[in-house]
Amino acid sequence: MLFSHDATYYGQGIKEGQWSCLELTQACLANTEKLDPLLNAITEVYTESAIEQAKARDLTLAKLNHQERQNLSPFYGLPYLLKDLGQFFQGHPTTAGSSLLLKDRASQTDLALQQGQKAGLVYWGRSNVPEFGLKTVSDSKYFGKVANPLNLAYNPGGSSGGAAAAVKSGMAPIAAASDAGGSIRVPASDTGLIGLKPSRGRIAQGPSRYRPVNGLATQLVLAKSVRDIFNALKVFQSDQLTAIHHLPVIQESLLHPLDRPLKIAYSSQDPRGNKLSNQAKKALKKAVSSLRDLGHEVIEIDLPVDYDAVMAAYYTIMATETGYLVHQLEKKGQSIDFEALDPLTWVTYQLADQMPASAYIHFAGQQDQWVESMQMLLQDWDLFLTPTCSAPAVKNSDLVYPQGLLDQIQAMKSMSFQQKWQVANNAFDFTYLRTSYCPLLNITGQPGISLPIYQDETGLAMGVHFTAAVGKEYLLLQIAQALEAQGKLHAEICKLIEPA
Repeated sequence: MLFSHDATYYGQGIKEGQWSCLELTQACLANTEKLDPLLNAITEVYTESAIEQAKARDLTLAKLNHQERQNLSPFYGLPYLLKDLGQFFQGHPTTAGSSLLLKDRASQTDLALQQGQKAGLVYWGRSNVPEFGLKTVSDSKYFGKVANPLNLAYNPGGSSGGAAAAVKSGMAPIAAASDAGGSIRVPASDTGLIGLKPSRGRIAQGPSRYRPVNGLATQLVLAKSVRDIFNALKVFQSDQLTAIHHLPVIQESLLHPLDRPLKIAYSSQDPRGNKLSNQAKKALKKAVSSLRDLGHEVIEIDLPVDYDAVMAAYYTIMATETGYLVHQLEKKGQSIDFEALDPLTWVTYQLADQMPASAYIHFAGQQDQWVESMQMLLQDWDLFLTPTCSAPAVKNSDLVYPQGLLDQIQAMKSMSFQQKWQVANNAFDFTYLRTSYCPLLNITGQPGISLPIYQDETGLAMGVHFTAAVGKEYLLLQIAQALEAQGKLHAEICKLIEPA
């Protein structure tokens, strides 16, 4: 049984007795056996635990009358695929796509996942990610590359690439995702799904980490419908007073249509001064035309900030945070070997212990300026629109670093800090030049959503990206709902076609 409908549909089916929780969980397990040899989307399956969870949900349902069932979460009893990065689930490993963490097991369950358990979700496995989530493609050196269901020769993006592949293929009804620099929105664009990065402070954090990746990271889902995103927000949101950042929870029980035309700014500029792909141009043009047809005011503006500076700041944080983690593992006795690591992980390992403290001071100052710029922009405009990426998904065969860059990475140990920093920029750019629209919002904290509005003649998807002011996820979902109602979004599952 492939999951061709959205998660809310199956959740309602459980309440109506159309399926048991166990039946849907077993369907995920069976789909994994059938499809994962083609996709490589799954790193671990919790067969026994998942079946026990599902049976327990079914026992609870059996004790409830019809009305009591309707009052449960929209996702009660639904099989839910975790991401193999963060999202700690007590007793289970989170490898972050790295051989360094294969034996680590979580001592406690994250607060967000505890909320998911209370909502009745069934955790049945983990999705494949790039090592430490460092890339916007999914090509773990240990677990291997993930294949894009739209075309198996291509990558589904990252770092939530395994999650995207599982949902787009129909393997799973919905999947957990996280985003520190586009890791929800890029896979949504590359596979043709809906992906929302919530505002900083929207989703429950902790108990072990309250500011993952220096506060850049948050989590939600990859899904096939706008209502799935809304329902996921309701499950995982928290006005959490113990967290550094928190927001009042969204109180609306339903996603109501817009009651006024919006003022929407858009930009067709590439964030790094390169040429936008034809697919990105066509996706943006289709979005602008559709919005105007819906009665909204849509005006082109210049990009609001210096994205070269944004990306340099982002690389500083990613390199330092990841490299620090690798050094901590080394202090605990792990052997850190170039051949065992992704080259980008090696870059962070070489750079982190030399990063000056002033780099973080400088980042904080830049962050304040960019928060101000974006929040002021979103005082004048309801939404800001760009492509999600500058180009569609890339081939898995094109993910290998050029030999010259690889040689420089391997030789970093003998370089000066400035030389290392230049190599690091080149190594990060190899992945992020295509996806440079996204990290800004991880720095500034606004929510952003990628919507699957375009497919080219080869079948590859291309998303557009809407930004709203902090706390305005509901507005983003209203515009998404309007486009969905007009038939403009294409998030349906696809048939897997093996490359020739």
